[in-house]
Amino acid sequence: RLSSSSSFNNLLSNIIDNNGYGIDLIGNSANNTLSGGMINNSRSDAIYFGTDTIENNIFSNVSIMNTNNSRYDIYFAASGIDGNYFIDMPHIGNYSFTGTGGTVYFKDTKYGEIRFLQAINGSGTNLSNDVRILNNSVSVNSFGKPGLNRSANITLYNIGNRFNNPIILRDKKPCGNLCYNFTALNAANVTFNVSYWTSHEIGGGSIPYIILNKPDNQSVFYIDIFNITLNATVYDLDNDNLSLLIYGVNSSNTGNFYNYLLYKDTKGNG
Repeated sequence: RLSSSSSFNNLLSNIIDNNGYGIDLIGNSANNTLSGGMINNSRSDAIYFGTDTIENNIFSNVSIMNTNNSRYDIYFAASGIDGNYFIDMPHIGNYSFTGTGGTVYFKDTKYGEIRFLQAINGSGTNLSNDVRILNNSVSVNSFGKPGLNRSANITLYNIGNRFNNPIILRDKKPCGNLCYNFTALNAANVTFNVSYWTSHEIGGGSIPYIILNKPDNQSVFYIDIFNITLNATVYDLDNDNLSLLIYGVNSSNTGNFYNYLLYKDTKGNG
């Protein structure tokens, strides 16, 4: 147990088995590092954060297994527990961040890092799935979990010159003013800020992004009038020439359908 005076400890490859709490952080426990090892068969919480003075602790590559199903792998019992780091954790299942929660950082040393700038809160059954860091991809499952939908700084490793005219993508679409970068987007490690979630990556290439704004995207509608209004937004990541063609479909009494060109426009340089 790390007591109120437990700070600046470095605990390596511990096997913590069949205890009440696996790790019980209380008092002013801060700036501790727990690396490797295993927390197994915890009858209560595997890692318990008891007070708001528990800050800047690092948990790296710690296997958490067989925690009591009614308890948590990670439990923040108070608000304002800030700056704690989870690095290369194999799996974190049940979790709870009490009240307004705390600022938490996640890192995969191969792929990248998410540093939440605001406190995250709420609970769930699979933190490893709700906060994911993959090759050129980070995602937070904020659907139904508004406490995770917080601003963050993201770093993606080993991006370099993968893309021509790179751009930050949010849910496969240009992020626009919801994101801004601190580094060049073709830097070896790219760092940028996001305002909201769910998924972000660096993209590029020659495939344009087309959003039909009016009527609703992907809707099918039938008209018998001469004047209609369409509004579309087209993004091209390579700034190539674009041609926008809009087709209509007309049916005959025989049941055959015919396409005919309604509109054509070509723009240079995106």
